[in-house]
Amino acid sequence: MGINVISLGERVVFALIGDRNFEGRHLCFYHFFTSLSLLEKLRLRRIGATGTIRTDRAGISSDFAWKEK
Repeated sequence: MGINVISLGERVVFALIGDRNFEGRHLCFYHFFTSLSLLEKLRLRRIGATGTIRTDRAGISSDFAWKEK
């Protein structure tokens, strides 16, 4: 069984949306709040999301890194 760690960014986003129905809405946020875990949890609640992401953040695959030519 994996450990379910909730980041500060996730706690803030879910505190702001609370129990309100955001289904079908789309949230946008800065990289401090963005995590793949948060995006997945929002998707499961049918809430769209867009956020900038830092490629050096823990848990982010190198596939997301910007590659210069």
